[in-house]
Amino acid sequence: MLQHMDQMNLTTASGRRRVLFLALTLLGHAGAYGHAADHDSEDESAIQKTIAQYEQGWNAHDGSMLGSCFTDKADFLNVFGDQMSGRSQIEKDLTLSHGDNAPFRHSTMHMKVEKITILAPTAAIAIVSFDLTGTGVAAIDGPHIGIRVMQKVENEWLIQTFENTKIGIKAKPAQ
Repeated sequence: MLQHMDQMNLTTASGRRRVLFLALTLLGHAGAYGHAADHDSEDESAIQKTIAQYEQGWNAHDGSMLGSCFTDKADFLNVFGDQMSGRSQIEKDLTLSHGDNAPFRHSTMHMKVEKITILAPTAAIAIVSFDLTGTGVAAIDGPHIGIRVMQKVENEWLIQTFENTKIGIKAKPAQ
């Protein structure tokens, strides 16, 4: 099922709902793979390390460090619904958004891994919450939560799909 995620339009609400549905469905079936507990613990630690590296890269405003957390063919869907594809594009956009006079230049992020579910020897889902401060933009600052689909590539866990949602944004009623 993961190989079909690239066919979903993540820029629409229905596309994001499909990704969330897929992620939750996979979480529900994760027990079917039955990994040994010691491997899960090692894998979870490695996933935590990648997510901690992302936080460090963000707080250092280092686009290269941020980019190194992603697979070559990663997808990144930000809080505004903007989609980036591929490690090089993600790194380029994150470098620009952390550059001089850019919105994230003086921001700080504090992350917490809420849950990790190992789906298969090379696939996992992490639910990550974080608090973002210092952007000066009320629509961005504050609590967020997101899903990271993780892929094990050459014994390293990297982010394949990144999505985050700002907590507390109220949807406008249909007119």
